Amino acid sequence: MERLNESLSAGSKVLRFAYEHYVLGRPYPLSVTLNVTTACNLSCSYCDIHSGKRKEPPTDDLVKLIRALGDHTVHWNLTGGEPTLRKDLDVIVDAIKDLPDPTYLTMFSNGKGLRRKKHLVRRLDEVFLSLDGSRTFHDRTRGKGAFDAAMDAMDVLAGMGKAYSATCVISKGSERELDFVFDLALKKGIKVGFIPVRIYSRSSEMIEELEPTPGEMHRVIERVRRFPLTSNSPAGLDILARWPHEPRFSKPCKGGTTFFTLEADGRLYRCCERRPEHKLPDPVDPERVMEWVRNIPREPCYGCWNIEGQELNMMFHLQPRAMLNLIRSARISLAMRRGAPLRPA
Repeated sequence: MERLNESLSAGSKVLRFAYEHYVLGRPYPLSVTLNVTTACNLSCSYCDIHSGKRKEPPTDDLVKLIRALGDHTVHWNLTGGEPTLRKDLDVIVDAIKDLPDPTYLTMFSNGKGLRRKKHLVRRLDEVFLSLDGSRTFHDRTRGKGAFDAAMDAMDVLAGMGKAYSATCVISKGSERELDFVFDLALKKGIKVGFIPVRIYSRSSEMIEELEPTPGEMHRVIERVRRFPLTSNSPAGLDILARWPHEPRFSKPCKGGTTFFTLEADGRLYRCCERRPEHKLPDPVDPERVMEWVRNIPREPCYGCWNIEGQELNMMFHLQPRAMLNLIRSARISLAMRRGAPLRPA
């Protein structure tokens, strides 16, 4: 009965979203990403977030914002930096999971130290772990010990019956790592989402050093198309196949109308791309967040390389292949939570 009530409650929220957004044309924050800290315990070669001054939104502001959005938001996503380094992350997780209506709470993590956070992980619905390839390749891009940390985190999550998946950054040399990533994912029954290194690169020099060639990128994408447990929808892979040309959506992105990102500096962005032109100029007032949501810049955006933004955009545009991919991904996650991961032949 409890699960039935939760399903009905979530369903009513989605129906309200459909009416307000698709019928009335109003912005509606159904999915919200919170960047809870810029602190990180790795030093990935394609990311410099660890090198700057640590930033974290104040806890009280985050809790107020969560409660203010509680009547609207169904999916919450925690990211960083490395979210588990925030000392009071449990307060934020509890604020989300204690909302009156049911929510789906996910978190991105490199897995390092996750074993010490079991009390927190129990309240999460799904964890996205970094996995770029074999130990040698993964540690070369992310730092010594990063691979073992990811493998240990997978063991912890599997032992707890938690759904988890992997995020693989496509960089120079990734083509040689695909067999390892595919085999591991099939063995464990987990999804893998593939994203190009360009979304992390902070300088043109870094891009030239780490980016795959157009030929390598296209070969990677064609192999991923045949992989049964990819998180990327066929439509999303079509976007990645445009490499190295600019990504292109068929319709303006829904970022800023159906999904949003709160950055560690307290500013509200349209999406996880965090483009300067897509943010409000001042830190958000958590008690007036819905007013801020309605005023976020809405200049049309037609593309990005980020799988999260791509898939959310196509899903909210009701793109058939993206919707089918959502259903397939949900089946895989549900099977993991039931302790019977799907392992395609």
